[in-house]
Order: sequence, then C-alpha cells, then structure tokens
Amino acid sequence: MLRNSAKAHWTLEELGWSLAPPGRLPQWDGLSSWYVDYLTEDPKLRSGHSYLQRWFLGDRRSAGELAELVMAEQHCQSVSDVMNTHR
Repeated sequence: MLRNSAKAHWTLEELGWSLAPPGRLPQWDGLSSWYVDYLTEDPKLRSGHSYLQRWFLGDRRSAGELAELVMAEQHCQSVSDVMNTHR
C-alpha cells in the first residue's frame, strides 16, 4: 500500500526508481499462476473474501485474453512461415 501511495504523488525520478523493460509473461507472471493455483486448491478462501475473488476472476479473465492473443500471434507466424516457404 505504501508504494502504491508513493507512486501516485511522485515521479519515478523523484523516487529514485527506474522503469524496467517489459518482460515476457511465460518468464515471469508476477506470481499470478501461484495465486490462482492457491485459491483453486482452497475455494473457501476465495468465496469468503470478495477482494480475493475479484482478483482471482480478473486474473482468469486476463489469462483467457492473453491465450487468445498468443494463439493469434502463433497463427500469424504460421501464415508468415508458409508464405516465406512458397516464395
């Protein structure tokens, strides 16, 4: 919470922070997969806390959207490979 508050009022330079380059989700998912696995194993925990449930559902929703993007990217790469093979 403290860092979130700090981010709202100062620039990265004022905080002495630097912006890291974007990563690849398969390499680091911010522990989202652990979170989903943990709450899947203990559904009472999820159903007893609306805050946890909202994060869980949001993560599942974004994971589905990401899967669609990855599939589309793979399809485009396959089409590109076929086009390059037949030139």
